[in-house]
Amino acid sequence: MAYDTTRGINVKGVQPMKDALKKYQSAVDKACDDALSFNGYRKTIQTAMAGTQTLNNLNAYLKSLKETQGKLVSQLQQFVTALDGIDSKYKKQDKEFTFK
Repeated sequence: MAYDTTRGINVKGVQPMKDALKKYQSAVDKACDDALSFNGYRKTIQTAMAGTQTLNNLNAYLKSLKETQGKLVSQLQQFVTALDGIDSKYKKQDKEFTFK
């Protein structure tokens, strides 16, 4: 009888990985939101840039960055979903596997 001896998954590491991804996502979201609202540097931007069109171009660029960031976060969410699947499948297999 052959046994599956696949090793290398430490399911205790799944939750810390998910927590780290959530923390990263939160930090990136905040940075993007701060950039879009000019949080903490509005006066500097207004002093450095002349003209409504220039500010409109900056806003358009920042919004495109936010959209790109949203796509990246979506990919991270796919990874979190995969981690959940790995975690549950490993625990199920570990529970059902016994030596006879």
